[in-house]
Amino acid sequence: MPAEIIVHIDAGDNETAPVLLTQFPQVKLLFANTRQGPGGGRNRLISNSSHEIIISLDDDSFPIDRDFFSCVHQVIVDHPKAGIIAMTVINDGDTIVQRDALCMQAADFQGCACAYRRSMFIKTTGYIPLHPAYGMEETDVALQFLDAGFGIVRDFNLRIRHAHDNSRGRERAVIAGHIANTALLVFLRYPFRWWPLGALQVINRVFYSVRRTNLVGALLGLFLIPSTIIRHAGLRSPVAASTIAEARQIRRTTLHVAREINSA
Repeated sequence: MPAEIIVHIDAGDNETAPVLLTQFPQVKLLFANTRQGPGGGRNRLISNSSHEIIISLDDDSFPIDRDFFSCVHQVIVDHPKAGIIAMTVINDGDTIVQRDALCMQAADFQGCACAYRRSMFIKTTGYIPLHPAYGMEETDVALQFLDAGFGIVRDFNLRIRHAHDNSRGRERAVIAGHIANTALLVFLRYPFRWWPLGALQVINRVFYSVRRTNLVGALLGLFLIPSTIIRHAGLRSPVAASTIAEARQIRRTTLHVAREINSA
């Protein structure tokens, strides 16, 4: 069992706390007076944790295998320079992939299925509280970790079930937020020489949204870009140009290996 369990209750959630207080009194609760979103909630959870290794799960994600916690411990021991351990996420409708002993360098992770090394996380600025946070949250933190020289590894032996079918990603507000956040990531973290690539990434996200027949969401996202950037302009802290190149190379390698594993 984990040494400590902490749950963040975001503003507006009046249902979770009474259940936990009644059925799971050993769980530590954190409450927010204003909406923090997933990133802001994770910042608070990590800040209030009293342990070095923190496993991050959402309210709809959970480990599949009974030896999960001992396996996480072993990965942490085997990779002392890794600040984030990314895990295999299995969403609703996905094929249940088999466990694999492979563990490799990564440039991406999902906050609903990962482990952080707290001493490294607190040396970054962490997540920017956004809602919706698609297009920004984990990608931003991953770039900060890589830029600081902290490793990210993906372990294919750690499996997380995510009761999520991606239907929310088709909502107009989420599509608009994803586009605006993609532009925000470019502004905050990309050095100027990488802005042309960032512009192409924003355009690609817009075309992707339009292809999914949500033209209104795409137009709204474009409209939100200036105000989103202005609101967070003081947070601009670009990573090194070499960090962007490194992340792209790692991402290509990881994607190729993941496809081979899934097709095996």
